[in-house]
Amino acid sequence: MPTASHLKNHHYFDFRAARRVPESHAWPGLHDHPVVDGSGGAGPDAVPVVDMRDPAAAVGRAAEQWGAFLVTGHGVPLDLLARVEDRVARMFALPAADKMRAVRGPGDACGYGSPPISSFFSKSMWSEGYTFSPANLRADLRKLWPKAGDDYTSFWYEFHKEMRGVADKLLELFLRALGLTDDQVSAVEAERRLGETMTATMHLNW
Repeated sequence: MPTASHLKNHHYFDFRAARRVPESHAWPGLHDHPVVDGSGGAGPDAVPVVDMRDPAAAVGRAAEQWGAFLVTGHGVPLDLLARVEDRVARMFALPAADKMRAVRGPGDACGYGSPPISSFFSKSMWSEGYTFSPANLRADLRKLWPKAGDDYTSFWYEFHKEMRGVADKLLELFLRALGLTDDQVSAVEAERRLGETMTATMHLNW
């Protein structure tokens, strides 16, 4: 049975080799909660689906009642999403030793490892994560694929641009749902863009 330290690093757990749920990943009461996959119809346990073309009130209602929701009407090209999903699957299917070349070090914001949010919980998540910054994208991805050319990384910039657009629109919808005026929305977005020029990252989960 592999453990979280079988590669001498607490960031890694070999999910594919596991034969049972280790205590470190066993969440008590997990099955007392509804399974949320977005496939169910309307109901108290159905995850909200928000069309970004709807009024801001729909986003505000979903955020207030659930705290999370699925998004449609985002405008991101489906062929780009398919390419990203394929590359993400190939990334996390790499051998453990390859992924560990890009492991997130202590205090680092980017790299491979457990999702950053996992540090807030007493149990480990059944998920792998990879965080990257557009500013260092080529160097970071070449830790995983040393021979990767620009054609292998260029579409990630396209995806990041699309996700930034979705994030900007969602933020605007949130602010309008809170009742902010046009001037107040513009002021918040200008301050956020200034900060993100130094801190923008994207996180992938598997």
